[in-house]
Amino acid sequence: MSENMNYEQKNDEDIKDILTEDKNIDVQVREYNTYDVPLGILYGIAIYSFTFLIIGVGILKDIAILFFIPLFIMFVVVLTLQIRNIMSAKREGNIDYCLNTYFLYKYIAMPIELICAGMVGVTISTLFGLIIQSFEERLLVIAVFLFVAFILAIVPYIAVTAAIIELPCLISVDCIIGITRKEYGMTFIERTIHFFLQMIPIVGIADGLYISIKYWNRGKLLARVTTICVVIFIVVGIVIDLILRFK
Repeated sequence: MSENMNYEQKNDEDIKDILTEDKNIDVQVREYNTYDVPLGILYGIAIYSFTFLIIGVGILKDIAILFFIPLFIMFVVVLTLQIRNIMSAKREGNIDYCLNTYFLYKYIAMPIELICAGMVGVTISTLFGLIIQSFEERLLVIAVFLFVAFILAIVPYIAVTAAIIELPCLISVDCIIGITRKEYGMTFIERTIHFFLQMIPIVGIADGLYISIKYWNRGKLLARVTTICVVIFIVVGIVIDLILRFK
């Protein structure tokens, strides 16, 4: 009789431990979900403030340094917290958190991403124009030298800067690909292609939406809104270019 009572008591204790553990996990999940959007807002404030300081450093001078230090600290703290949250979500297989975080940071960083891509595109097209128009051998050598110097110096710098800015997106998409592979199966080549597509402006967000819609049936409305915004952006860019050409 006493053995049965001890057995039942032990079972009750085991059940209580399991329930307590589940409750702690739920609290943890709610905790990092709660801080998702505020962290994204702080992250956006940090990267766009950095951009403003870099552009206005000639005017602000020493004052820029005073703003740079606290912004850098905020950037590192927010980045660390967000990476920790993403890794926790990956361990728990929380695809919703990974998808929401990916799209949140992707859209926050998209203007900076487009600016970096635009700078590279305009510079490369300008240098190509110089090479094509350089009929004299001396001018051709100078144009080729500038082009090679730009590729070796500026492009890696912009690429590293963009990668740091988009670090939460890259970690989130790695989380998404990992969970998708476990649930639906994905070859190594497919995973590699999806990851490297994230490095290409516009293509990255399109690939993220493709994964979200194909495997998880999420993001259809977001895909429509994104398509409309991209079309508007392209049309506005073409109109501005035509105005500048025929002005």
